[in-house]
Amino acid sequence: MDKQPDKLEVLMDWFLGDAKEINETQKKMLEKQTALLERVDELNKCIDSKIEKSIRDVIICSSSDLI
Repeated sequence: MDKQPDKLEVLMDWFLGDAKEINETQKKMLEKQTALLERVDELNKCIDSKIEKSIRDVIICSSSDLI
């Protein structure tokens, strides 16, 4: 007959199961955060490009007004 696990064994199994679940959740969240950071980086580059174009447009517009 199989021996019944003692309280410590049950608690350790429970703790290790929770730890594995938490670790998997952290891995998934890290993947999501990485994807979000990459998207934010892309958007920042797009914003920078638009700002530079707007500055050029303002300079061109103001220099043509002076002529």
